[in-house]
Amino acid sequence: MISNSELIKQFEADCKTRGLAEQTISSYIIKTRAFSNWLDGRSLLKIDRSILKQYINYLKDKNLKHQEPQYSFRCHRSYV
Repeated sequence: MISNSELIKQFEADCKTRGLAEQTISSYIIKTRAFSNWLDGRSLLKIDRSILKQYINYLKDKNLKHQEPQYSFRCHRSYV
């Protein structure tokens, strides 16, 4: 099974292929690594919208800026 680290590298390459701005790619990768850490060993290949919603609720519970959970959702749904 492919590691989350390798999946993140592939995601970064895909973002570059799609012509996303470097700042956007950097932000997406930071957010994806944080999400991968939150998954605590679960594969990024096994995520679905339910898991994403759990993560968004986790971010909201951390009292992050209002836009942060929404931005994270946009980032993560780009590969679901």
